[in-house]
Amino acid sequence: MSDSDGVGDLEALLREETRGEYVIERELGRGSGVLYDATEIGSRRRVAIKAVSHRSAHHRLRGVRLAARFNHHNIVPLYRIDASARLSWYAMPYVDGEPLAAKLEREARLSLGATIAILRQVGDALDYVHRCGIRWVPAPFERSRCDRRRVWVMKGDLPRCD
Repeated sequence: MSDSDGVGDLEALLREETRGEYVIERELGRGSGVLYDATEIGSRRRVAIKAVSHRSAHHRLRGVRLAARFNHHNIVPLYRIDASARLSWYAMPYVDGEPLAAKLEREARLSLGATIAILRQVGDALDYVHRCGIRWVPAPFERSRCDRRRVWVMKGDLPRCD
């Protein structure tokens, strides 16, 4: 996403709208929005905040609100969703780990046990979402992260309500 997409001042808007609640530390990446590393002031917990400019947020917000209802041990929960006339954003736990796709690429040959564990966790999350009546469109391996204990499927814009 480039500045011509209307996100040149996205960080400034996010800092303004979250002042007193979150400290925005740094940008983590860009995709369908901009992801920031932040600290929730009241709890002092580290979070990730995804911000999307208002003009591109409308069609994503419905899916994000649906995803906020998920309660599964392999799906990253959403702490807060907020939208204004200028910006939409949501806060979630910061997952300190690596993208699952990078792990699979780096470790070209996983053990059978590790492969089964990954497939079981991602499959269990997908099954949960499907049982909730949501069709999960993007490939979960591209939207997942691994920490030392588990695979975390990132919600983001994943649910599509077709």
